[in-house]
Amino acid sequence: MLDLAVQRGDVDAVSALLDAGANFEGSPGEEHSALGQAAWRGHAAVVAELIRRGARLRWDDGSAIGAALHGSRHCHDPEGGPTMQTIEEVAKHRYAAVVKVLLDAGATVPARLGEHGPRTATLLAELGLDPPR
Repeated sequence: MLDLAVQRGDVDAVSALLDAGANFEGSPGEEHSALGQAAWRGHAAVVAELIRRGARLRWDDGSAIGAALHGSRHCHDPEGGPTMQTIEEVAKHRYAAVVKVLLDAGATVPARLGEHGPRTATLLAELGLDPPR
């Protein structure tokens, strides 16, 4: 249920589920965390709530910043499906808000996404953000 609330960006449902004891870090071997999904889908309020509850900003194979930057190019519709948009139509402000929340929480920005992926400075610039110093 937590996954569905995160995917929808329903911060009230996320809070209620966390209050009821939902595990927001996922199970060992699970391919994503609630924070990663919220960041990838551009849900800043959910990202902030998960961080407030103690979600880790990094995990073995990535980070919340990486998820947000990847989502800013590849999650063209947070709900998915037939309403997918082109990259030019992505609501960049949603991802800029997520990145700001993550930076305020102390997240670090990698130089690139993956070994051969795009430089994060380029992705930040696409969101209208300056690289942190």
